Amino acid sequence: MPSKRNMCQACQLPASRCICTFASAISSNLSMSVLQHPDEQFHPKNTLRLAQLCLPSLKVFVGETAVDFSALEQECAAPEVKPCVIFPTQTSQALETVTTHQVNHLIFIDATWRKAFKIWSVNSWLHALPCYHFTRAPESQYHLRKTSREHGLSSLEAIAYGLSLVDNVDVAALYATQHSWMEQKRAMMPKDIQKRYEP
Repeated sequence: MPSKRNMCQACQLPASRCICTFASAISSNLSMSVLQHPDEQFHPKNTLRLAQLCLPSLKVFVGETAVDFSALEQECAAPEVKPCVIFPTQTSQALETVTTHQVNHLIFIDATWRKAFKIWSVNSWLHALPCYHFTRAPESQYHLRKTSREHGLSSLEAIAYGLSLVDNVDVAALYATQHSWMEQKRAMMPKDIQKRYEP
């Protein structure tokens, strides 16, 4: 999205509010991809850009249909790839039971719940992959954006929890980056508006 402001190319925020110094890189044996709805790509409260700062290998595919995600579909068809989709369905299983012996590529959907369900519905290639949900996810600490779903997580929180479960790595840097960003945004709000976003 074009802008006259001086933007940081890494975090995609105005240079005066760059949060790159808050982020620390995390290494993982897992591959991770995100199917991102176009509406989320430049949404000011989207947390995916924060996750990318900590996880440079995280791949993001923007779109809605199978054509948009064809490159990822082909990648998942490789024999050495053991992909799974993190999305709750009637037949999904608890991710808490999975190890890297079973999967080595996590796929997330970054969208509102209604639009995430649409992406899931129209991409039948996803239905052929193992599908998992969270059963013991921590309570969301992301209070800048409301969700219509009980126990909903930000995209960063979902990625962090999935990564900690399957690869057993320390994801504190992800949560710390989100917290620092939230505090920065709250500090710029008028006092009466700040109260709306308190835990």
